[in-house]
Amino acid sequence: MARPRMIVVAGPPGSGKTRYFPVTAIGVASFNIDDRCAQILGSYRAIPRDVRRAVAKECERFVLDHIERRCPPDRLLPDASGSVRGCARSDCSGGFETRS
Repeated sequence: MARPRMIVVAGPPGSGKTRYFPVTAIGVASFNIDDRCAQILGSYRAIPRDVRRAVAKECERFVLDHIERRCPPDRLLPDASGSVRGCARSDCSGGFETRS
């Protein structure tokens, strides 16, 4: 069975991530912070910081949920706030193949 992949497209605002890497077009689970903010507010313009912060937390949870599904629960590493920050096993990449 093929190993699962997590595709991460990262970069500064306005750098063309959505335009050049349209992840939604390839039919995989995805989370776009700007799209989620616009869904909440009805517009991409003048997104308040508090909304962006709340949506960033949603995005983090989305990513961590996908990682947690691939790492045994007894091996997850919590940070000081109790949020999961990775897998404690050196042989555990969250079940994902890592490339750059």
